[in-house]
Parts: sequence; structure tokens; C-alpha cells
Amino acid sequence: MEHPPSEVGKSSWQALTDVELEKVEAIRRRLPVGYREARAALEACGGDLLEALARLEEEIRNDETQAGLWGRVKTELRRLWREGSDTRLRIARGQRLLVDVPVLVGLLSAVAAPSLTLVAALGAVATDCRLTLEKESKHFRAGKERAVVDGFSRV
Repeated sequence: MEHPPSEVGKSSWQALTDVELEKVEAIRRRLPVGYREARAALEACGGDLLEALARLEEEIRNDETQAGLWGRVKTELRRLWREGSDTRLRIARGQRLLVDVPVLVGLLSAVAAPSLTLVAALGAVATDCRLTLEKESKHFRAGKERAVVDGFSRV
């Protein structure tokens, strides 16, 4: 197959027609794939956009099924890590701040030394300390959210 003079010396990416490029862009707008994947699917389907979309959707669905439970567990662990990092445990007595740590540190200490954590929490409550959980609102709006309930705060 000979290339027209305007396409001689161009890479296969440069030789894309506007119609082909529009099809690749249409696939990328609808599915989380790169240019190479979109173009390969179009070529495998003879340029049929609908067939390429169906083929890529099936591949994505198969990948998600294979990832299955482990993929969902990883996603949930990432979400919990982010939440735990964004939320802070603060213990204060009057106007004096005694402890200010991420919730993850509090949870890890509870797992590592449960009896010590229980004694510390009971001591804090018995001495009129205020336990608060404050969540940094990085994702939705600036500032902090805080709700106080019976001497305890909960975000």
C-alpha cells in the first residue's frame, strides 16, 4: 500500500484522519482508556465506533471481574486510610490541648496496647477532658467540620 505524498515520512499517529481522531476521542470520552487502546480497538473492529466501544467495555468488565474482591478491598482500604489521615483525635482539658493525633494513630495504639488505651480514655473522661474528632474538609470546602455531642465530638 502506497501512502499519498502528503503522508510520506509521517508516523502512523500523524497519518490519522480527522474522522479517525474524532472516533478515538469519542472512545476516550466514554471509557477510561488511552489513545493507543482506543486506536487499537478501532483498528480491530475495522473502524466501527460502536463495535470498538462494546469490545473495550467487555475488556474493562472482564478486568474488573478478575480484580474482584481484592480490588474492592484495596479501594476500601485506600478510602479508610484517607479518612483516617484527614480526621484528627484531639483531647483537651479546658483550653489546654493535651493530645492532637490522626485517628489512625489512635486506632493503632488501641490495637497495639488495648488495655493502656482503655485506661487513658477512661482517665480522660473521668478528669473532664474533652475528646473531639475533627475532620479536615479538603475535598468539599475549606475549613473544618465538627459536631459536639455530650462532651464528645463527632465529625
